[in-house]
Amino acid sequence: MTTAGKASKPLKISGDHDIAAAEKLLRIIGGCSTDVLLARKLGRWRLGGQAALMQALMTWARFNPGASSVTHVQLNEDPTVQLTNLLRKPHAFVGLLMANDIVDLSGRRSLRKLCYELATAHILRLNDVFNRTGEGEKVFLASVDHLNAPPIFHFYHPDGSVRSRNDFRTFTERLLPRVVNNFALRSHIVPFLDSIALIIYELFHNTDSFARTDIYHSPLRRSIRLLIAEFHNIERSAAHSIAEDSPPLKAFMDATGASDGNARLRFIELSILDSGPGLARHRRQTDSLSTLSIDDEFLACQQCLTLRRDNPRPGHLGRGLHEVVNTLTRLRGFLRLRTGRLSLYRDFALQPYRHEEAPFVSLTDWSDMTPTGRAHPMAEGVLYTLLIPLPSDAIQP
Repeated sequence: MTTAGKASKPLKISGDHDIAAAEKLLRIIGGCSTDVLLARKLGRWRLGGQAALMQALMTWARFNPGASSVTHVQLNEDPTVQLTNLLRKPHAFVGLLMANDIVDLSGRRSLRKLCYELATAHILRLNDVFNRTGEGEKVFLASVDHLNAPPIFHFYHPDGSVRSRNDFRTFTERLLPRVVNNFALRSHIVPFLDSIALIIYELFHNTDSFARTDIYHSPLRRSIRLLIAEFHNIERSAAHSIAEDSPPLKAFMDATGASDGNARLRFIELSILDSGPGLARHRRQTDSLSTLSIDDEFLACQQCLTLRRDNPRPGHLGRGLHEVVNTLTRLRGFLRLRTGRLSLYRDFALQPYRHEEAPFVSLTDWSDMTPTGRAHPMAEGVLYTLLIPLPSDAIQP
């Protein structure tokens, strides 16, 4: 899908970012072969925008396996400070570490070795994320398989195996008070914590099982799996402005506000993203989605969310993603799923899941809001973005 030859100027990543902007970037990526220039500072983030941009950068790296991330470091400048600052920005972290090379502004000096060293140190600091962030701040955690860095402590045992559900609950008990300012950890919130812990556990476990290798179980050359969690506390009257160009999100916030009766909307935005082959490639065991019709790709993705008995985890009985669906129904949450040629969602406030749905969990196209699959620009990996409304009595005044 790329054109022959490399563009004379790198593709500049700048400005405000929402889901619509990321989709526009994916269309551009699908039609050119180019390096990218990462801005030192971006504009505003809207709902789902940061994770969507990171998926677009992963897609750029897959489409351009020999391309570079260009920085603003001058030819004779010490790059340490600028690279360190870039690595603290989740989108730049992905853009740098998924690229074949990292270069200065002239393109003549490779900074990859130093950047990898700084990134390894940064990942070690992420293990201490709860002591390094203040209340109400965004939390970002990432595992990078192609770096010589130990796995993220919160998700993995020292031997590299994924931690248990109980461990993920402990993680969530620390995560929510950090992300949600003045979150009241009272006894009646325990089921709420359990639900979010289950979602994080199942989605991250799924990325570990399916996103570290290709469909033939060979390790990917570059592989990142990450989590971003953020709290939103907004006036209901201003909700549409942060969901600009995203009718499904507007509908969700309208429904959430109506059911709550509160003047403010309070919810957690949670994204889990990987750079793996994607749902349909794994489900259909194919290297190329071009071998599938869009209808078959759509069916494969819906089947991945449906209860099945052939899950690779012994004793888990294929419940992983299906448990996420059940839990989002209980929470009246929202799911956006972006993988391959599909951009899908389900609003569990307006459309609760029922077990009698057959033969699979139904999803809706993001653009035309109909229960069908239509082709969107290609996106690598799998991105789950969830919005989880918080009941008003779970927040301290």
